[in-house]
Amino acid sequence: GTTATHGDRVIGGDDAAGSLTIVDTASESIDELVRLMNESVTPPTLIGPLQKDKLDALARAPRLTSGKIIALNSLEGSSLPPPNWIQLSLSPEAQATALAEQVYAAQARRVIIIRPLSDWGARTLVAFTETWNHLGGQVVTTATYRGQTDYETAIQAALGVADSTVRRRELGRAAGHSTYLQNRRRQDLDAIILLASYP
Repeated sequence: GTTATHGDRVIGGDDAAGSLTIVDTASESIDELVRLMNESVTPPTLIGPLQKDKLDALARAPRLTSGKIIALNSLEGSSLPPPNWIQLSLSPEAQATALAEQVYAAQARRVIIIRPLSDWGARTLVAFTETWNHLGGQVVTTATYRGQTDYETAIQAALGVADSTVRRRELGRAAGHSTYLQNRRRQDLDAIILLASYP
């Protein structure tokens, strides 16, 4: 038998009998997908799954046959795909465009974007911003970060936390009294977009 997909469905067929079996890879367990592939008379070809977490689990499945996997996403950056895998995924620009459309559809209009200081970050920012502006959204400000373990400095810069501290000190000096900050939710933004090349 051979397998193919339509969307997120796996279609397995027995050429001799001319029958088709449709399996929804989104709802079936990894064990069931492995079982279906292992029961195939000839090495099968599986197209999917689409979800990254399910794809990662399938890559770690211990009893998978030597059939071919055409992944509709990519494994995490630190994971090496098995030799019989072909990974297909969207470009960073396509992902950024889809993200902009999704955030806009959620009624956000004013956003802050925090992105890595890298070529990937620059390309993704341009794609997101172009789509966002075309939709009618507004980018309030952007900030960059170098590593992916501590975003605090980038977030504080984007939110203007340091500016608030400076203003408090200047007011205190001018008034001759000690002052303190009272946290308030910013009224000029609807969402913070954190772009990360590795989730």
